[in-house]
Amino acid sequence: MIPDFPQPQLSRSYVPPSEVHSSRITVPVTLAMSDLQALANRNLIWQYEGHSELRDRTVRGRLDYLIRREDDARVTEENGRIKISLPISFRVRFSGNVSAAIARVPLSVQTEGDLDIFITIRPSIEHDWSIKTETEVDFAWRRSPYINVAGFRVGLRRETDNFLRNAIRDNLFRVDEIVNKEIRLRDIMQRQWDNLAVPIRAADGVFLHFDPRGIAVSPLEVTPDNITLRANVETGISLSVGLGNTVRENGQARGTELPPLGLYVPSDDSLSLNVRALVNYNSLEQEAMNALSRASLDLGVASVSVQSLRLMGSGENLVAAFELSTGSSSGTIHALGEPYFNEDTRILSVRNFDLDAGTRAGLVGTAAWLLRPALVSFLNGNLEWALGSQIDKLTDDARRIIASLNISNEFKLRGTLESAHFEGLRVTEQGIEIGLSIDGSLALTYIPVF
Repeated sequence: MIPDFPQPQLSRSYVPPSEVHSSRITVPVTLAMSDLQALANRNLIWQYEGHSELRDRTVRGRLDYLIRREDDARVTEENGRIKISLPISFRVRFSGNVSAAIARVPLSVQTEGDLDIFITIRPSIEHDWSIKTETEVDFAWRRSPYINVAGFRVGLRRETDNFLRNAIRDNLFRVDEIVNKEIRLRDIMQRQWDNLAVPIRAADGVFLHFDPRGIAVSPLEVTPDNITLRANVETGISLSVGLGNTVRENGQARGTELPPLGLYVPSDDSLSLNVRALVNYNSLEQEAMNALSRASLDLGVASVSVQSLRLMGSGENLVAAFELSTGSSSGTIHALGEPYFNEDTRILSVRNFDLDAGTRAGLVGTAAWLLRPALVSFLNGNLEWALGSQIDKLTDDARRIIASLNISNEFKLRGTLESAHFEGLRVTEQGIEIGLSIDGSLALTYIPVF
C-alpha cells in the first residue's frame, strides 16, 4: 500500500531579487533653437517706455522714449553661446526750450531711430535645477535719433545710449525669470524621473524597469541647431519576462523627489541589464513527466511508476508532489530540494533532494522505508531540465528590445547587448525565476515637446 501523505506546509513569502547593479547612462535633453526662438518671441520686448533729461548748451528739456520691436527675434549660436537679436524702432519726443539770442524759446519735436539689441546668454544649471543665464546685452544703431533746432542738428546718442543701457540693466533680471518660467526644467526632469520608476511594457509579458538613483548634468552645449543638456543618470535597469502579477503595466510612480544635481562624471553609457524570466511550474511538470512516464522503478516484487507530478515553491525549496502507482495501489508522496543551475551544461536540477519530513515519518517502521534511497534516486534522476535554448531566446529577445524601443513620444532608447552571465535562481509561487546579467551600452534620448 502507498498511503497519501499530507502536503508539507508551504511558505508563501516572496524572496526579493538580488540588488540590480547600477548603470550609468547619458540622456541628452535637446531643445531646438527654433523652440527657443519661439520662446523669445513670446516674452522679450514688444514695447517699452521711459524718459530722461537733456541738458545741452543750447537745448534743455525732457526726452520721452517709446521702444517697439519691429519684427521677430532672431536666435543664433555665437562662440558656444546663445545670441538673441531684437530689431527695434526707437521714437523720442523732446519737450523743452532752446536758447536763442537772449531768450529761451519753447520747443516740442519728435524724431525716430532704429537699432538692434543683442542679448548674449551663457546658460548653466544650478544645484536646485534652476537655469542661470549669465546675460550680456549690447546694441547697435542702424539709424541714430537726432533733433533739428533752428537748422542745427543736435545728436541724442549720448542720452539715448545711457537710457537704453539703464533700461536694459533694470530688465536683465527678467531673462532668468522668463527662461525658468517657460522651460520649467525642474518640472520636466521630475516628471521624467517619476516616469522612469514605472514599468514600461516592451512586449507581451515583457517589462522594462528603471530604478533611478542619482543624476548629474553636463554644461549646456549650444550649436546652431540645438541646445543640449546631457543628464548623467545612475540607475538600475532590468527586464522582466513572464512574471505575471509581480509586474503591473500600469504601475504608479513612486513619487521620489528629484535629487539635487550631483557632480557630472562623463560615462561610456555602459549597461548592466538585469534580466528576470519565469519558467512556470506547468512547463517544468510537463517536461519532467515526459521523462518519468517512460521510466519505472523495479522493486523486484513490483514496479513503481509516476502517474502525475505537481511542483510548488516553499521558501528557497522546490516541493514536488508525486502520485505513485504499483499497479495494485497508489498514493501521493512529497519530496523537496534546492533548485540548482549548472552554468556549463545549462541544466536545471534539484540538490539535497529527499522526501519531506511528513512522508519520511509515515514510512518509518514499514517495509517501504527500506526502498527510500532507491525511490529518492529514481525520482531525482528524472528531474532535470535543459534551459539552454530558453536562455538563448531570452538573451536574443533582450537584445532586440534594447536595440530600439520608443518609450514615449519624448523618450527613445537605443542600445547594444554583448556578453550574458547567469545571476542565480529564485523560487516563487508561479515558477522558477532565472536571473541573467547582460553587459552592453545604452543611450536614452529625451526631446521635450513644448
